[in-house]
Amino acid sequence: MQRFTAALLLFYLGVHLWTLHLAEGGREIDSGIVTLRLRSPFFQIIDIVLIALALYHGLYGSRGIIFDVVGGRVGRRAVTWGLVALGVAAFLLAIRAYQVFLGAS
Repeated sequence: MQRFTAALLLFYLGVHLWTLHLAEGGREIDSGIVTLRLRSPFFQIIDIVLIALALYHGLYGSRGIIFDVVGGRVGRRAVTWGLVALGVAAFLLAIRAYQVFLGAS
């Protein structure tokens, strides 16, 4: 899954950079343009998937690094569930920040 999410991250990051930063041909981008784009379901899906992939990829990689120093089944299970909780909380916080940015309550 780590390699799969890395490949997807490269693709989605490319789409994100192209559509949000390069597609305008050098035109200056301000918060109004970003807000307008983010109201589009296409951009919302792109950004939400990008957030989810980045969180999964980063936390799963962190899990592997932590497993290098944490031994035992119980310790590894605690680390795994702690990172799952952290990932869910971070994803929900990111979605909430996204909603606030778009003016939803």
